[in-house]
Amino acid sequence: MTSNDSFTLLKSVLLDVEKLQLIYFEDWNQDISQIDLHLRAKMDNNGVLYDHFRSVIKKIPFGVIFTVHDLFLLNYTLIRGNNSRDFYVIGPYRSLIYDEKDFAVLSQKNHLTTAQTEELRLLLQDIPCTITNSSAQLIAKSILSHFFGIDNPATQEVNLEHTLAHTPSVASLQDLNQHARWIEEVYHHQHLLALYISQGNFERAYAESRFFSTATLNRGTLDSRTSHRSYLYAANTSFRIVAQQVGVHPVYLDDISNLYVQKLANCISHNQLDKVYQEMIEAYCSLCREYPNRKYSQNVQTIINYILINLSNDLTPQSIAAAVNFSPGYISHKFKEETGMTLVNYITQQRIRIAKQMLADTDMLIRDISSYIGIPDSNYFVKIFKKEVGLTPNAYRKKHTAQHTTGKPSKNPSLQ
Repeated sequence: MTSNDSFTLLKSVLLDVEKLQLIYFEDWNQDISQIDLHLRAKMDNNGVLYDHFRSVIKKIPFGVIFTVHDLFLLNYTLIRGNNSRDFYVIGPYRSLIYDEKDFAVLSQKNHLTTAQTEELRLLLQDIPCTITNSSAQLIAKSILSHFFGIDNPATQEVNLEHTLAHTPSVASLQDLNQHARWIEEVYHHQHLLALYISQGNFERAYAESRFFSTATLNRGTLDSRTSHRSYLYAANTSFRIVAQQVGVHPVYLDDISNLYVQKLANCISHNQLDKVYQEMIEAYCSLCREYPNRKYSQNVQTIINYILINLSNDLTPQSIAAAVNFSPGYISHKFKEETGMTLVNYITQQRIRIAKQMLADTDMLIRDISSYIGIPDSNYFVKIFKKEVGLTPNAYRKKHTAQHTTGKPSKNPSLQ
């Protein structure tokens, strides 16, 4: 077996068994972003970060094993080849699983955005967390012994965080001013996007969202499906906060935010992510238009909150009145006066809303869905569902499945 064959075999075994990458670089001046699975490539100052890594590589003597620790709590084991500029990298790897405190520290130290923090979280899922420095050094020793005949190499450790702390800043005043102006523009568009969603104005909200899809700065963090998806996860959270601020009940917000977490997770292309993003904006706009409780009096808000939390129970004007300490006549009159619909119609509307979501997103039997939403008689459920929706539950499920298969989303899946 040739040296190249031996190296290829070792590289394949490490990747298959330990998810640990072994890379050979012919020159430290080439693109080295693969060294950290392109993590630094997604940072605003990626050029400086990789140049800093190169400065460490250049100092490695032939026959010495370097273990490098970086600002992202990742480790790398490096050795030089016998040429003047080539080197080998084992890593990145870590020996412990990160907890939420670690992510908070990483975000603060590296000045990461929410999207970048979420992307880091996803990236670390692919990095082995059972590799110790000693085991990585043993691999490096095997390479030095097998390929170069060096049996007792010296070892040395380097902390990139400490060396970076002594690196002078290279940012010019012009760069800082330009970045500050850009940040102001980003916040301006974020404010407008939140404003239009709170108003339920889909056309203007969607127009503002296009800024974040085409902006040069954001595209630096959207150059992969993982980072694109992470940005939209953050958008989902911010839209939920906006809707909550205008008075949308948490029951609606839980439904819609969980729905779009699932939809985003199932996307496999940028095109699909963009379509779900548009759909998500429209759904949140509809929520803010149609379901804010603040437009009602405190008494009616209390009635609505009780209904939404207890939809699975037997709800009547008498049972609701007893729970909220009003008379049945009062709550029926007050509710109709402010909402324009009877208590019975509102309860039916909300039960059908949940049934539609369960038909679309689960494989539950019709009778089980009927029981879950507080209608024990499944035949009666089918009857009122068809009256409200125009389709039987089975027909609605088939139609939604067909739309999902063809990639044509319904106009407003969370509210139809």
